[in-house]
Amino acid sequence: VIGFGEGIAEAVAGKVLGLAGTSIPELDTAIKPHVAGLDTDFLNPAINAVVGAIMGGVSKGDDMIRPVVMKVVPTILGPLGMVEDEKKKPVTNTAPELTTPAPAIK
Repeated sequence: VIGFGEGIAEAVAGKVLGLAGTSIPELDTAIKPHVAGLDTDFLNPAINAVVGAIMGGVSKGDDMIRPVVMKVVPTILGPLGMVEDEKKKPVTNTAPELTTPAPAIK
């Protein structure tokens, strides 16, 4: 149904443009530079401004919210056993692993 409607609309537009002394391909050629200018002059800068504002807000929001979440979540979920307490973790040996034995000192 949609394809049929598009065909009718294109045929009607072609007839109207024919009465005006032009055609759809000629009109496309004349309009393309204006549409490209609209895109580069208005739409792209507007999209860049919106994305820049959103990304700046996300970055600042993360900087403000992360410290609060890192304090609050362990406090609430720690007693329920859902988050490990950093203080209760066993201390492991932090000596580096040697792949070859050290030479004996004489």
